[in-house]
Amino acid sequence: MEDKDRIKNAFFDYVDGKLSADDLRSLLSEIQTAADERKDLLDAIGEVLDNPVAAEVQADDAVHDLLRVSFERIKSQISSESEPRKTISIAWKKWLSIAALLIAMVGLTVWWMSNQHSQHKELSLKEKPQIQPGAYGATLVLSDGRKIALENSDNGELAKDAGVKISKEADGQLLYTIESGAENALNTLFTKRGETYRVKLPDGSIVWLNAESKIQYNANFGMDNTRRISLEGEAYFEVAKDANRPFYVQLQNQEIKVLGTRFNVNSYTKESPIKTSLVEGKIRLNTASKSVEMTSGQQAILDQSGHLNIKQLGTDIDASIAWTRNKFVFDNEDIENVMRIVARWYDVEVVYEGKITNEKFSGALSRFSNIEDVLALFEATKMVKFQVVGRKIFVK
Repeated sequence: MEDKDRIKNAFFDYVDGKLSADDLRSLLSEIQTAADERKDLLDAIGEVLDNPVAAEVQADDAVHDLLRVSFERIKSQISSESEPRKTISIAWKKWLSIAALLIAMVGLTVWWMSNQHSQHKELSLKEKPQIQPGAYGATLVLSDGRKIALENSDNGELAKDAGVKISKEADGQLLYTIESGAENALNTLFTKRGETYRVKLPDGSIVWLNAESKIQYNANFGMDNTRRISLEGEAYFEVAKDANRPFYVQLQNQEIKVLGTRFNVNSYTKESPIKTSLVEGKIRLNTASKSVEMTSGQQAILDQSGHLNIKQLGTDIDASIAWTRNKFVFDNEDIENVMRIVARWYDVEVVYEGKITNEKFSGALSRFSNIEDVLALFEATKMVKFQVVGRKIFVK
């Protein structure tokens, strides 16, 4: 009981701007390593909101993941201070914002879950939307032009293409098996809006495709001295190690060379910038003007002008691959980027009315949430409102 009260009192001091930097460091260290203390923190957040934090939130791994990510960011911020500070103060109106130190990454989630019933009443929806979240599916185009809708295909062998057997496994994954006499034959795998898929290539590498994305590769992938694949959209790669055959990912304005690693690439056409997030291992990123080697925890950002920026994300790198675990994780995103992600996954059209807010949004929830819940998450900030008409979402 004493530990629980101590955690709550420390949190209340933080909200009031009375918690010293040393005490904050101690609190972060303790909560990060103990699940019980994280639960006590959620209870304290509930008291500040004058509402208990829902049981499903306290059991939600996404909330605890975000707490851990937030703690790492705060520790980094504190340690970088050049001058000692007696206290850390924040404005109450910003505690739901990403700028708030302790609960920045979970504030919106907790607010939404604790008040979902009242927020649903406040949503300005003319009718209950019949918009469904995305699902597992893709289309495979063989070298002879044949198209196979994978979501409607039975498990087992789907086709043979240039000496390569293509099968669908019980978990839905696409599997390539090289047989005798395999030849070069270009295959295309693409997802539509509202689809995601996973493929295991002949060399053992695995690729996850996000919605509205496309990869192209040879059916006998890995038989040559190099392994090459092109990408449009977003994909997460787990590359099988093979020192003798480097793995290349070709994008519109850059090329990635790897031997064996895990990384995510976000490179949607007509959207800027291209983001390459390295989860594990090393890669070499080549652009028209620069060649750089990246290490684990780094993210490369290539803008439309060709300027390349490398930044260290550390544990924040996990947010870039949250979609592979069927989660939305928004980290200080503007509303236009948020709605691009929503539109792509729910296959809807977004229309902006009036001035677009400059507010930054953070939060997390399942990608299989109802569209009403997703919109309620952001309406809770009072900085944006939505109206759903058919398959259009009006942003006000």
